[in-house]
Amino acid sequence: MLVRYGAIRMRWRDGDANMSDPMLLGKIYAVDIDLMTTAYIFPKGHRVRVAVSSAAAPFYNPNHNTGKSEVSNEHQPRLKATNSVHFSREHPSSISIPDVRMTDIPRNQHFSSMIGEEAEMEHSTPQIVV
Repeated sequence: MLVRYGAIRMRWRDGDANMSDPMLLGKIYAVDIDLMTTAYIFPKGHRVRVAVSSAAAPFYNPNHNTGKSEVSNEHQPRLKATNSVHFSREHPSSISIPDVRMTDIPRNQHFSSMIGEEAEMEHSTPQIVV
């Protein structure tokens, strides 16, 4: 089940106002990908998978990896992109998922029957396996 997806175009990695400088081969760039706000209750013991990809069509326009706009120049050549996620002391990666107690979620009369006895679930820390 897809809970949420997010993307960042590296040519806009420094913000939406100004195009970022072209990327340098071999340089590692830190990025934050905001998945926006979502509300999902993972059952106790549930595991979360994270997928990293160069494309997410049809959710996002295809990226030709040239640094140019695909909208204004759709007939440009397509370049191969290689993405890496680093897991080291020098270049750590992380995922932040808030841990909210069911008792801290305000009751919603439209959904209370769906939660049922789960409202009494004990507090547990999520385990992230990447």
